Amino acid sequence: MDTNTGNIIWVNGRFIHEPEGFITPATHGLHYGTGLFEGIRTHRQVNGGWKIFRLKDHLMRFHDSARQLGLEIPYSPDELAVACEELLDQSGLQDAYLRPIAFTDCHFQHMAKATAEAKVVLMAIPFSSQPRGMCVPVGTAIVSEYRRASANVPFHRAKLTGHYSLISIAASEARSRGCNQALFLDERDRLCEALTDNVFLVVNGQVITPSDSAPILKGITRGTVIDLLARENVHVIERDVSLAEVYNAEEIFTTSTAGGVKSLIALDGQLIGTGAPGAITQLASSLYEDCVGGVIEH
Repeated sequence: MDTNTGNIIWVNGRFIHEPEGFITPATHGLHYGTGLFEGIRTHRQVNGGWKIFRLKDHLMRFHDSARQLGLEIPYSPDELAVACEELLDQSGLQDAYLRPIAFTDCHFQHMAKATAEAKVVLMAIPFSSQPRGMCVPVGTAIVSEYRRASANVPFHRAKLTGHYSLISIAASEARSRGCNQALFLDERDRLCEALTDNVFLVVNGQVITPSDSAPILKGITRGTVIDLLARENVHVIERDVSLAEVYNAEEIFTTSTAGGVKSLIALDGQLIGTGAPGAITQLASSLYEDCVGGVIEH
């Protein structure tokens, strides 16, 4: 992901060139994780041009995440959607990753935030998409030693900045063991999700994924893939997933806005299935590619 943004950002209704020292060291959100964000993608359409995928759904979740923190977003999803489109125009970007972020910018001295209104920033950065029709990207994973707490299920439905300290630690754990992905379990050794992705397994021919009763983010790509597979009469079962099922799965794939559909081919040094993307994974990837590219509608 190219992080050269051209320094144009949207801040509380204005387009500005990102100033040095834009966030002060005393910012509440920097100290206590009182922030939230979204990751949104544009995709090239088969009939030409580019389109932001499920923009309104992302921005609705942005507002929902803010409510979890007791923050008020002073712009409606519709207003933010217009701002996102304008930011892409101003930045001259097409193949892009959009990052709306909101945070408490009062002084850290007050643990209880002094204001309920968030500062809202929109950023857009270049994103190199995989060409259509390419093979499903593959990765290798570990089961992280860090656990998700089931008691915090409602909190994990929000895309909060504070969650990502644990994700960053687990990502380093995976990298130190030669892998690029990690799977989180809860305290009962039930599967939750991957680093920044939801997880699907094929077990005894059935497609399963952790239900939203687990401490997971209900990913927008996750929901899209479940719907697309159902159209092909491949029904995804949402339920508790045991660690034994994870190790014995015939296929494992992940879904996310940034990564799309990716295949996991090894876990803790053991091959998953044949060690290559399976038929269901390939189907999910193909359907999702067609959906974001405008071949089929969601």
